[in-house]
Amino acid sequence: RGTTRASLVYHHGSENNPRVAARLDGFRQAWLESGRGEDSLNMVPIPWSRSSFAIALNLQSYLKENRAHGTYFVADGTLATNFLEVLE
Repeated sequence: RGTTRASLVYHHGSENNPRVAARLDGFRQAWLESGRGEDSLNMVPIPWSRSSFAIALNLQSYLKENRAHGTYFVADGTLATNFLEVLE
């Protein structure tokens, strides 16, 4: 509500899975239909790994290189857990 910019965080490559692609596209479509501009949604592909530690390092690297703006939507539960741990 009232957010004008957001980042949608997902595992890179998962967009090749039709269910994940549909979820990402559905979110993007709902975001745009709410009147927000195309450039207001930042898609953030985070490299996948079997290691939660490696995922956390990838998230940490992304957050160090990109100014945090406070509004993130995370497309995967495990990724969300890692994201919250890195922010903590």
